[in-house]
Amino acid sequence: MEIAVGITTCNEELTIGPLLAALQASQGAHFHITQIIVVSAACRDHTDDIVKTAAAQDSRIVLIPEPVRRGKSAAVNTFLSARRPSDLTFLFSGDVLPAPDFVARVSAAFQDANVGMAGGRPVPVNSPRTLTGQMGALLWDMHHDIALSTPKLGEAIAFRSAVVQEIPPSSAVDEASIEALVLAASLRLAYVPDALLSNRSPDTLREWLSQRRRIAYGHAWLQQKDGHAVSTGDSGRVAQVLTARLRRRPGLLPAAVVLVGIEAMARVLARRDLAQRSDRHAIWDIAPSTKSFRQQ
Repeated sequence: MEIAVGITTCNEELTIGPLLAALQASQGAHFHITQIIVVSAACRDHTDDIVKTAAAQDSRIVLIPEPVRRGKSAAVNTFLSARRPSDLTFLFSGDVLPAPDFVARVSAAFQDANVGMAGGRPVPVNSPRTLTGQMGALLWDMHHDIALSTPKLGEAIAFRSAVVQEIPPSSAVDEASIEALVLAASLRLAYVPDALLSNRSPDTLREWLSQRRRIAYGHAWLQQKDGHAVSTGDSGRVAQVLTARLRRRPGLLPAAVVLVGIEAMARVLARRDLAQRSDRHAIWDIAPSTKSFRQQ
């Protein structure tokens, strides 16, 4: 299978180099990465320089700099229109790091002809000794628990190239918008739990609220627009898996209380944003503390 890779990035000089190196090293008997397109949204740091250096050594890498930041979904559409024909398309945020076998494991899911989209398991690198670090680990563990039965894919995804040509540019949740398109094509989602992906959760509560508000808005907007509800939007299901996690690790109760409080506040604010038809979340505030792979 031929694979086109897209990376959307904005001021990610600390993470784009390791991400490119990981993708360049990805090899497998059943797949071949033919292009790696980086869409750089008005970067003001050394991100573009790092990509240009890598591109000079690998012809598969192409940099598309955008002088104005228009939002991630707009950047995704820039990539989708620039990619050459391929069997699969992989989409990465610029601040994640896939395990060496990530591409191989995720692409293998498409041996099932009914699979239209697949993704792996994000694992935050934040320190487990901090409150926010515990919140991040708990959040992604809950995502894992739910995705095992009802996939919710994010951070890095793959889909059949022919299925997705464009996503709504005003979407604040690009992966969920792609989920909706795949399901509308009568294909299914596949969660690959042993395909691991490192990321960072926010280190401050202010960033947490901003990020969760944007995501809650995006999910509510998508459900209103296309009728697609992500599996993690089911509050009853979330409460069930949270309770099960706390039974196994009661020491996480303080982190869980803060996480639930932030999520509740975020959903209330998101509903208000939606009622006001706000488009502020298409171009969201960047969380600076998430732009590193170092444990802090």
